[in-house]
Amino acid sequence: MKDKLMNGLLMLAAKLQSQRHFSAIRVGLTTLLPITIIGSFCTLFSKMNCLQTRTDLIASIKQDLLQWRKKNILKF
Repeated sequence: MKDKLMNGLLMLAAKLQSQRHFSAIRVGLTTLLPITIIGSFCTLFSKMNCLQTRTDLIASIKQDLLQWRKKNILKF
């Protein structure tokens, strides 16, 4: 049963592969895939807002250290 299904699917795939329209679509999608991946990563990195988060974190730590110093919890 499994071999019969596999042979049927392979025959269908061979017929589709030989058609020039499906071949053109395959080549076009293969060509555009790297550009799509690079664009996706650029979009992700532009939305991360790392610099602002890092700046806020440093300011928060500095403020905590100054408060601890005023309360004599931290001596430096």
